[in-house]
Amino acid sequence: MTGVFVIGVLTGGVDLPRVAVFWVAMLPVILLPLLTTKSKRLSAEVGWLWQGGEDFVATRALVSVEASEQETNRTLKLVDSAGREVSARLDHLRGNPALWQLVHDDILRSAQFNGTAINGPARAVLGLDRPMGSR
Repeated sequence: MTGVFVIGVLTGGVDLPRVAVFWVAMLPVILLPLLTTKSKRLSAEVGWLWQGGEDFVATRALVSVEASEQETNRTLKLVDSAGREVSARLDHLRGNPALWQLVHDDILRSAQFNGTAINGPARAVLGLDRPMGSR
């Protein structure tokens, strides 16, 4: 509210039309980041990862795991043997330590028993190239 008052004073006074025009002009600037960064809810149990309640993947039957090349907003894409796919931001997965532990362990298990293809950035994220003692 202080910002509206300051802008009103700088533009020649505070009145309803000026305040309304200001907020109409600012609405896209305020809402656009909120609408573009909304993420789907993630949930997991042993063997499964759901995204938004509709997309899911069998984490013990993965055929590929890919992490995006970019460091910021890195996504992890999981594809299972049935062709189902879930892509989620890594910081959202890691933001819930219990969920990340389930997903991470299932990816490792799938890689061990199914020969899951894991790209270089995903190997780094999962710590697969580090010696066993430092994981």
